[in-house]
Amino acid sequence: MKTFPMFLQMQDRRVVIAGGGEQAAQKCRLMLKTEAVIVVLSPELDPELADLELSGRIVWQAGPIVATDFDNTALVFIATGCKGADASLHALAKEAGATVNVVDQPALCDALTPSIVDRSPVVVAIGTEGTAPVLARQIKTRLEEQLEPRLGDLAAIAGRLRDLAAQRLAPRERRDLWRWVFAGPVRRTQRWSCFFDQFAALLR
Repeated sequence: MKTFPMFLQMQDRRVVIAGGGEQAAQKCRLMLKTEAVIVVLSPELDPELADLELSGRIVWQAGPIVATDFDNTALVFIATGCKGADASLHALAKEAGATVNVVDQPALCDALTPSIVDRSPVVVAIGTEGTAPVLARQIKTRLEEQLEPRLGDLAAIAGRLRDLAAQRLAPRERRDLWRWVFAGPVRRTQRWSCFFDQFAALLR
């Protein structure tokens, strides 16, 4: 394994995206699913990014880009669409000590963007270390078909019950409970809100 998969805490952390076109917009769409503060560095923005800036969902910096623009970042994406500009910006970001992803240039990446199946808070990331992105997308498609669209709702409900179950049940009972929830009739019927109300009442 050349790369190590890890989920990063993103709430209120700064993500810088260098670029103002479609590549940068793609990274913005991805990061907007998180709770990061997104800063876009570019002299101009395409219409999609301009709309995001107007709505306050991203911060736009239009001035000259310097190394300090990449300070205190959780991640940096270099996405100008120009290999020469990308290489120069990569050097500035590395000067600031940032963790960098350069679009379509794996050799310049500290972090690689996986294919993602999003059933938040259930998230599945598929990576091929940059060798076979089409294969990663095929695996993603299969998982999308297998994982029910509302699976995240069930996980969120289980999260709300965790503390209550820990207070009322022994470890073995808790394990048996979650196996039953995730593999039994609760998941199959998808009547998850009813399960939450009934089970919470039983535990209190």
